[in-house]
Amino acid sequence: MNDQSTTYTLASLWARAGAMFSIQPAPSSPDLEALLVETARDCSDNSRLFTMAATWLSLYGDAVSSDRLAELLDQEGDERIRPILGLLLDQVRAISGSTHFDGVIARCRPAPEPGPLFAIERRNDVLWKIAEKHASPLSKKWNLWARPLEPKYNAIRPAWWIAE
Repeated sequence: MNDQSTTYTLASLWARAGAMFSIQPAPSSPDLEALLVETARDCSDNSRLFTMAATWLSLYGDAVSSDRLAELLDQEGDERIRPILGLLLDQVRAISGSTHFDGVIARCRPAPEPGPLFAIERRNDVLWKIAEKHASPLSKKWNLWARPLEPKYNAIRPAWWIAE
């Protein structure tokens, strides 16, 4: 289900949660824990989705039930999600210093084979090599090569906006 309409829906849900995507926000507030699972499923095709989710979580991660997220992860049949979610939440921990997601991170495992996180880099030999060369130590831990994450705080709405 990694098509453009899924990405559009995820971006609109994140926009509703306060991430500034240039898209109409979803009409209702998202189920944050389910949104994270779906984001992990789809973000390999959308690097901005990964960055925005990590930035949002570094600011507002306490709004997510880590217990429920762990339950959803345990129910998930697609094992490819675990290393992506692990990297995403580990990035959040590195950025924010929060231990909120430690229990979920403990349920995740690195990808079985090392390679680029993002699909575009997996499809091109030159980009594959660039991804490997510039991969952050944290991404190498998860066998999902990605550059060090630069949070985009200016693209996340303030708490008062989200509360409304």
